[in-house]
Amino acid sequence: KDRAKLIAAEIARNRPALIGLQEVATWHAGAFNPEHPFALPSAVSEDFTQELLAALAADRVQYAVVSRHDNNFTLAFPILTSSGCCIAVGMVESGEILARTDLPPWQLKLSNPQSGTYNARIPVIPNPLDPAEPFVFTNSWQSIDVNARGTTFRFITTHLDALAPGGVVSGPQAKELLAGPANTTLPVVLAGDMNSGPVLDPAAYNAF
Repeated sequence: KDRAKLIAAEIARNRPALIGLQEVATWHAGAFNPEHPFALPSAVSEDFTQELLAALAADRVQYAVVSRHDNNFTLAFPILTSSGCCIAVGMVESGEILARTDLPPWQLKLSNPQSGTYNARIPVIPNPLDPAEPFVFTNSWQSIDVNARGTTFRFITTHLDALAPGGVVSGPQAKELLAGPANTTLPVVLAGDMNSGPVLDPAAYNAF
């Protein structure tokens, strides 16, 4: 909640029409399943999106999620408690776009929300302790078409791979994005966590 309040305060100071968020966490906690110790519990214990929206409302600014993609990465694991073993705790990572809801349509009108994952990704990592729950890493993008005071454009946010060295995954992901949601006659505004600089090749930076 403290982190959400700090981010909300920064947003409230600047009041952007659109916000791209990466690594948005939804935390789960529940009963430990000894047959699948790395299974994600179904019960949600903390939803960062809802924490942030509540903190924004407390700062008297109104936003809503207008495009979202869940399950970029899911990790669950057992933890010890003071009374012994165990409870299951897990996290689901998402990406999303927030938009102001207090602007009249002539100032901000949104349409065509889209999202997706990239074909380029690191290989699935087997989990020897729980073969039914391997570690799967994907990366996603979200987009929304915008008419802002008569100017139209496509707003895209994304989180590219940071695990594979040398841009061997993030570079192809950038090319997928350019051939997919960024392949439009509309002007494009791209925001996100690119995990890339101009030195590496094939780098996402170079592709963009």
